[in-house]
Amino acid sequence: MTKRMGVGAAKSHLSGVIREVEARGDRIVIERRGRPVAVLVPYEPLVEEVARPHWADALRGISGHVPDFDRTMREVLASRRRQRPRPVRAFE
Repeated sequence: MTKRMGVGAAKSHLSGVIREVEARGDRIVIERRGRPVAVLVPYEPLVEEVARPHWADALRGISGHVPDFDRTMREVLASRRRQRPRPVRAFE
């Protein structure tokens, strides 16, 4: 169920609003002067984590189109410190 409330009411009753969202799964649209500005929704853990490829891996597709690509990439990689790919959380 979706409910609407003003910013002032949400601020005054925040703990109760959160309890309602948590217990009943309601969505609360928070409005300022009648215009929606935010939505409070129940928390759902992310379904999957997707590893973002390293920037050098993303460039492999263009390697045949750039003269001396391998040499250039070796120079670039040598000039940068080693970075590990970081996981990125993906939303459904």
